[in-house]
Amino acid sequence: MQLVYNINFEIAAIFNYVLVLYYSLMRRSSKQFQNLLFIGIGLNGLVSAILDILTAYANTPGVNMSYGLRWSSNFLFLFIHNGQTFLFFLYTMTIIKRLTLHNKRNLFVYEIPYYVVVLCLLTNMVGNTVFYFDENMNYQHGPLIYVLYGCSIFYLVMIMVYAMKSSGTLPRKDMQSLFAIAFGAIISVLTQLILGNVLIEIFLESIILIALLISVEDKSRSFDHDTECFDRNLFINNMSIILANELRYTVMFVRLHGLKYYKTFYGDPKKNEIIRRMAMAIKKNLKVEEVYYCGKGALCVFIPQSTEKEIEAYTQQVIEQYHAWEEKDHVSIQFGKVNVPEEISTLSDLMEIIDSDYHNDIDRPMIVPQDEISKQRRKLEVSRAVRRGVDNKNFYAVFQPIFHVPTGEIHSAEVLARLEDPDLGNIPPFEFMTVAEETGHIWELGLIIFEEACKFLKKAMSFGITYFEVNVSVMQCVHGGLSEAFLEILRKYDLRPGNINLEFTESAFIQEPELFMKEKEKLRKAGFSFSVDDYGTGFSNYSYIRMMDPVIIKFDRSSLLTAKKDEAGRKFYHGTIETMRNMGFSVVAEGVETNEELQIVKEAGVNYIQGFYFSRPQKAEDFERVVREIEYTYSRGKKLEKR
Repeated sequence: MQLVYNINFEIAAIFNYVLVLYYSLMRRSSKQFQNLLFIGIGLNGLVSAILDILTAYANTPGVNMSYGLRWSSNFLFLFIHNGQTFLFFLYTMTIIKRLTLHNKRNLFVYEIPYYVVVLCLLTNMVGNTVFYFDENMNYQHGPLIYVLYGCSIFYLVMIMVYAMKSSGTLPRKDMQSLFAIAFGAIISVLTQLILGNVLIEIFLESIILIALLISVEDKSRSFDHDTECFDRNLFINNMSIILANELRYTVMFVRLHGLKYYKTFYGDPKKNEIIRRMAMAIKKNLKVEEVYYCGKGALCVFIPQSTEKEIEAYTQQVIEQYHAWEEKDHVSIQFGKVNVPEEISTLSDLMEIIDSDYHNDIDRPMIVPQDEISKQRRKLEVSRAVRRGVDNKNFYAVFQPIFHVPTGEIHSAEVLARLEDPDLGNIPPFEFMTVAEETGHIWELGLIIFEEACKFLKKAMSFGITYFEVNVSVMQCVHGGLSEAFLEILRKYDLRPGNINLEFTESAFIQEPELFMKEKEKLRKAGFSFSVDDYGTGFSNYSYIRMMDPVIIKFDRSSLLTAKKDEAGRKFYHGTIETMRNMGFSVVAEGVETNEELQIVKEAGVNYIQGFYFSRPQKAEDFERVVREIEYTYSRGKKLEKR
């Protein structure tokens, strides 16, 4: 069959490719690996279009051209053009971050179908397997031509698959563009296979490239030419892709402290110049293509996971350039790195790590110690656990008996919060309480523990417990409405405010004195009594105690340890307790753990004793048994064992 080729589509394709290449080469970010691949697609398409016109002319009946030239032009066209879909596939892999300039470990696997194409073309040298010319010098397809088309369709189908797999992480526009472009390319391949004389495939590919240029390649909205950095949104988008596909990367961030000085005195241009210079230093020394400015002075990059020595070498090279800056007297830098997904598995945690300040008063370059970042990661984990604890009621109350010295009985207990998380296990109170206050969950946590205390107190009264002591955080007072919330819970369990003694630390007054005093007065009028907790750890004085108007003063263990050191410390301890008792306050000695300490506090004349010597905090189901054991043992004058 003689074919008359229509080359008008190929001529139009040449104009399209020239336009795309001109625009791409003029772009300032054309050195990025993704854009280099895009330019490679454009060049491949341009050369393919020119060769296709040449082969169409060579294959036209009546053209006087040697067999060798005809065969060579067709071979070269098929060799080059069949790499186009392979380049499209590689381009897609860079978009979803499975392939970068630094990470080509899986490239060989991706190349196998194209190697099959090359092998088929090579077999054509010894047999008419892909194409040949009949006795009339007409161009004909060989049986393996369908393998070439099949490999092209394979790559295009894989593009569609990966686009769909990344639908939750790629911007919706990019995912739809990749999917539609791959589908359109499949149609063009099949059209070319069916209508061999209409050279439309390369033209359609040029249209596809223009569509890519307009959609996926258009990052102008995310690129700031003043800083030569991409923005935070693009960083978040790319990191979402990396995390969703469980790819292994090291995220490095460089914090610039002091930008506010230059912004204030010299304006944004000077601030942007400093960011731009740091971005250029990072690109040069870390050999990365994209630097992201994520705000708050943080520049971020992601690279395939590197060793500690490699990271240190990168940072030292950047620091050397920083030392040449005139601005270094007012700008300090610090470096940090996080491995994903091993160290950070969620995007929100990663951004918290990047946004956190690490020793922001530094006056010299430094690398943020990994233990600092580890502490921040732990804090984020605990924050999630606190949130889960509030939502799923993972918080629970434990009760530490308070021994009444004159009667030898246990008639009260301090209620303490505990958190057992399904992922992190038991979390120490000093960790979750701090996080709960910072995140605002202390309000819900406090109400959970208060209700647990009221619920158990109804039962505890049956074996002699008259009241519980419950800790109150300053942040609960700041929230407002604390007395109303407590009274509502008390009514639910038919209890009175007199059954609960509220413990406040000195910090409650120091942090928010006006709000605290206002809420404390409402609680006092409602009928609650108060304790001053951790007395002896701060700067408590008579004026403070008068404002608090407590009924109980709880001496911290640190005071007891001071009394153990020497006679002077013991006299001071005894004298302070005597003063408090003379003022009409009941005194609780906290943290009693040994028999020696027990004798010291008894000699001092305390009213109540609390500590591990008697019992560690107990769950509700164990509390009654422990109380009865303590009272039984003490009533017979036996030595109590540390529990």
